[in-house]
Amino acid sequence: MLELAKIQAPLDVTILDHLPDAILVVGANGQLLFGNHQAHLLLSGYLPSLWDLDSNHQYRVLDRYRCPLSLEQLPLRRVVAGETLENEELVLVRRGADHLLWVAVSGGPVPMEEAAVGILSVRNISASKQREHRLHHQAYHDALTQLPNRSALIDRANHLLAQGREADSMALLFIDLDRFKQVNDALGHQIGNQLLAELGQRLHQAIPVNAMAARLGGDEFAVLVEHLTNLTEATALAETLRHALTQPVHLTNHVLHVDASIGVAPGPAAYRHAEDWLRDADTAMYQVKDLPDCHWCLFDGSLETQYSLRLQAEASLRQALDRGELRLYYQPIVTISTQAIIGFEALVRWQHPERGLLLPGEFIATAESSGLIIPLSWWVLEEACRQMQVWTETYPGMAHFTVSVNMSSKQFFQKNLVAKVQEILTKTGFDPHRLKLEITEGVLIDHSDSIIATLGRVIN
Repeated sequence: MLELAKIQAPLDVTILDHLPDAILVVGANGQLLFGNHQAHLLLSGYLPSLWDLDSNHQYRVLDRYRCPLSLEQLPLRRVVAGETLENEELVLVRRGADHLLWVAVSGGPVPMEEAAVGILSVRNISASKQREHRLHHQAYHDALTQLPNRSALIDRANHLLAQGREADSMALLFIDLDRFKQVNDALGHQIGNQLLAELGQRLHQAIPVNAMAARLGGDEFAVLVEHLTNLTEATALAETLRHALTQPVHLTNHVLHVDASIGVAPGPAAYRHAEDWLRDADTAMYQVKDLPDCHWCLFDGSLETQYSLRLQAEASLRQALDRGELRLYYQPIVTISTQAIIGFEALVRWQHPERGLLLPGEFIATAESSGLIIPLSWWVLEEACRQMQVWTETYPGMAHFTVSVNMSSKQFFQKNLVAKVQEILTKTGFDPHRLKLEITEGVLIDHSDSIIATLGRVIN
């Protein structure tokens, strides 16, 4: 067995004691011919494990992936056998130690007159590996939830795809939190961040050992699950995750409720790239939003066509806003007792260049899912106020008529809501007392306190 205490350094090599690296020279049979001072400091106890396996497993040598080396893979044996090593990263492990010793080894054979010897330099890279680990953690983890982030999920999924697993032995679940934006806008980012952190921990605790949860960004999460025996396990997991996420969250004098829409994409046979896999899970998730009685949806090939059509619909609606294809129709509001008209309700229509006049049911869902509902709603409000002011100036008898405008939940929870409404009223000159903003009962029930406060600012 190699022992550092037996090293005797010739006078002409004592300069090696001043090097920062440990230097070892071994003979053909593994006998230690020389070791410098740094070898004594760095490798005390570890040295025998560089040549032979420790039967007591007190000391071990692992590769960079932390897998134990075989006898033939030990670095001193390799250089004696004639191999050249260049900055190979290894991990030296001592049982009971609270840290790992990362080293980089270089060396090779040195021909001698009597017999070949091997020389090995060993550099302590633990500090740099710790910095690398911190940077890796920052790059691949979400600081808010402490979950892996999108990059980590994509890397893991691509690694699994490269292994060519059996069809439908895995699944990717795309999770979108419903009503989170309303909470965030109404109660502020601090409460919103606390809510995300809590829900991230719930996901982490709810997944099985063969799954990985990640935060993709915003209010979107994903779960990659392996080793499935059938797809029922994936859909059962979707139900479990939704149940965990929908339990009440108690935060700073608030009891919050959110829901979740979950898309499930089986894999990996149909995919070569993780981004495609995630896209299909996202597509399945959007189907849930169109089916109010469902909480998860399993992706199949037919959804690809629907996804393409949805993208086309979003692009067409965006063009409609830019090209002025939207129209407002005004439905009279009549007093039953006198049959007199006292105002109007503004109703939006889309004058499609190919399909003709479209009712809201044919495009509002697209506007909601794409976020276009925000600019669309502001256009409706401004156009209604402008038109009512024109009629008032042309027909003074309409000076008491009101106009009712529907307001989307997404629009209502914008931080600049009050300022934007006031800006439109100032721009059009319309009397604010004649404007009625309508919201759904569901939004009012979910966020009554914040809505009352916002309505108060609008009225005042």
